[in-house]
Amino acid sequence: MKLPMIKYLRNILLVLVAGSAHAQEQPLHFSWEAPLPKVATTGFYNIALQPAMVAKLSYPELANFRVVKGGQAQPCLVERMDTIKSRGNDKNIALPAAFTDLPDPVLEQYTDNNTHITGLTLSLKEPYLVGKLTFDIKSPALYHRQVLLQERIPAMRKKKIPATTRTLASFYLSSDQPPSVVLDEPIQAAGIYLEVINEDNPPLEITAVHAWQPSIWLTAYLEKDQAYAIKGGGADMPAGKFDLEYFSKDVPAHLQVIDHGAIHALATDTVAPPSSFFNSEGWIWAGIIGIVLLLAFVARSVLKDMHKEQMR
Repeated sequence: MKLPMIKYLRNILLVLVAGSAHAQEQPLHFSWEAPLPKVATTGFYNIALQPAMVAKLSYPELANFRVVKGGQAQPCLVERMDTIKSRGNDKNIALPAAFTDLPDPVLEQYTDNNTHITGLTLSLKEPYLVGKLTFDIKSPALYHRQVLLQERIPAMRKKKIPATTRTLASFYLSSDQPPSVVLDEPIQAAGIYLEVINEDNPPLEITAVHAWQPSIWLTAYLEKDQAYAIKGGGADMPAGKFDLEYFSKDVPAHLQVIDHGAIHALATDTVAPPSSFFNSEGWIWAGIIGIVLLLAFVARSVLKDMHKEQMR
């Protein structure tokens, strides 16, 4: 009867050891932060993320950050315009604008007379998240051109694979429509390459291209007069897991929008993972020691019983 008990206790020990490994999870390391303004009223707020911050986040996960108060990560939701509808009553929610304008990219263009293709290279100051492009086209008066958004894939010399391109999106610029495009899937890059298919037409005279970031914001519960900050680190930082995600549909519909402050670098900074009684390292180790002592007692009792059986 006691052998099954030993097996049972052994399984409990393994679970506790696994829990101990979880409890000893390393703190998060941050390399930059941006302060949040102190709020006058406790409650939920929408925090609009500016392009300079979104450029530091890993898209599409947007996970390598935390909202922090006093060295402790705080619950928050990452909101995007294409996901807000799942919250319901979206038309009543106070949100940032649909797009935020980015610093104009540096435009370089050339036309290959053999292929009748005009290449446009857009160079941005940072790897911004681009979801919309608008074009200033001077001539001709009438045009209808296919445009390809291309990803440049560098050569792999060791494998002798030459450089190539991959089409990410295709759209048309037409004189009877606004000269703009909203990308089905935003791209995060410091450089964008477009190809305009001219066919037998003269090249478009494009004087400028403007880039726009889709709205991204955080929803967080902030306490009155408390100091909060958004802190971020490397792209490998895991996403925060908070109970607030489960209650997202219960978040109030009318929220005030606030902006974060300027981003500055951190020499070294850490934030401890959320803790609770049941993942406390002290509690886990106390349980392990107790189970080990109990196992030793039961094992000793079983060995005595086996010795008695052998003596009979």
